Amino acid sequence: MKITFYIVLISIFNCQLIFAQNIVPNGDFENYTILPSGSGQWGYCVGWGNASGSGSPDYFHLLGSFSAALPNNIFASVMPFSGQAIMGFAAMSIPGNNYREYPSIELSSAMEIGSTYNVSFNVTNGEANHNFGYSCNRLGIRFSEGSLTQLNGSPIGGVPQLELSGQIWSTTWQTVNFNFIADSAYTHLTIGNFYNDISTSHMSQVQAETSEGVYYFIDDVSVERNPIANIDNHTDEIFLTIHPNPTSGQLTITLKEGITASIVIRNSLGQRVFSNKMNGKVHKVEFNSPPGIYFLHLESNGQAFTQKVVKE
Repeated sequence: MKITFYIVLISIFNCQLIFAQNIVPNGDFENYTILPSGSGQWGYCVGWGNASGSGSPDYFHLLGSFSAALPNNIFASVMPFSGQAIMGFAAMSIPGNNYREYPSIELSSAMEIGSTYNVSFNVTNGEANHNFGYSCNRLGIRFSEGSLTQLNGSPIGGVPQLELSGQIWSTTWQTVNFNFIADSAYTHLTIGNFYNDISTSHMSQVQAETSEGVYYFIDDVSVERNPIANIDNHTDEIFLTIHPNPTSGQLTITLKEGITASIVIRNSLGQRVFSNKMNGKVHKVEFNSPPGIYFLHLESNGQAFTQKVVKE
């Protein structure tokens, strides 16, 4: 499953974030063991890895030296979005090589199934003196239970939960933001291009002769749980029952008599598949969506509740 969108501030649906905590350790890349002095030194940035492959993301710092210094480094001229440090990686190399780099990290806590998370990061190609002056599509984020493993420098494969659309190219920092409902207890986050060269399109963006590769800088990676959108919370207070669950195609929703409620069913990407206002006690809902995990959200008298629904 995935959601595709353009690189602007985007919310699939609006949620107010209260007391949110980022579960990406060192998401701003500020903590390090040694200041970087060359390319491929991702391991100096605390917590971050490279999916155990031969792809080698790069760590950059304002106090770094040689090719790892900011703002002028080996790939472009760029200042951090915030703080003093950023990470960079090759989303594509010379076509036909199928070379990829993947910044990856273990989350500080597993994602809670059914909870809504705000996922964001900042991305740029740098401002000038581009070494890799090409753009590509297929830049995405994959959440996983356990770490992903890259075979040598090849694409990891799989379908990212988040994928940016179009040829991504920007000389200034752009913020990507979306809401994601966790359908598994994900423990790891990996960023990059998960597709092979045949499935990736690329285009030159710089007139000067440059390497035919695609390179991105990222900063301030964040995954924050929305505490309002909890699953299965006190539904007994309004006498809500849903059956059968799992369902093969029809749901029966039973409310306490006299209750008026707004019902919305969303898939794990937050996309609405059903909505209705219900009065009375028993309601039949035809559920023709594909098999998967869904979330029924009910609002009544200023209270909100969410129930997980499994479609077989």
